[in-house]
Amino acid sequence: MKYIKHLDPDQNLQRLAYMSAFRMSNPMGEFSKWLLTGEAALIAIILVNFKNVSEILCESYLKWALYIFAVSILAGAIVKLLSVAVDAGVTSIDSMREIIDSDEGTANFKNLKLTQEDLKLEISKVFLWPLSTLVSNQKSEDQLLGEKRFVKLVCIQIYAAQNSDNNCDTLIEV
Repeated sequence: MKYIKHLDPDQNLQRLAYMSAFRMSNPMGEFSKWLLTGEAALIAIILVNFKNVSEILCESYLKWALYIFAVSILAGAIVKLLSVAVDAGVTSIDSMREIIDSDEGTANFKNLKLTQEDLKLEISKVFLWPLSTLVSNQKSEDQLLGEKRFVKLVCIQIYAAQNSDNNCDTLIEV
């Protein structure tokens, strides 16, 4: 992790903790991708051999297994999408911080003519609702707000991965 000049030491330490959390996101996304591939293959095998499988399993168990597979696939897709979102967002934040911390960026931002409120409103105009509202209504002066939002996405990703894993465990028990 690169030390960010415009953050104080406490904020840099917090950022280090957040960046450590972000490192979990990509492996979870890769795991989820392979889990989704395996689940899709199992569903295909079950559907292709439905008659034979239905002779072995009770029809209600088979229905529940397919429902659980569907929920597990949904949770896995959420994990994968969040992995992509966190990776792209963190990369974007890092590149913006690099520009801000450069000598040219520091000089340029010192010469801003718009107030912070006007700048937020101007930036929010190009986004569609609800993102435009999120950008324009941001009241926080927190320098680590972006990282904190991505930590929340990583938490959702962990919960979805746990749900996906629990569904597979339930399916094994059926």
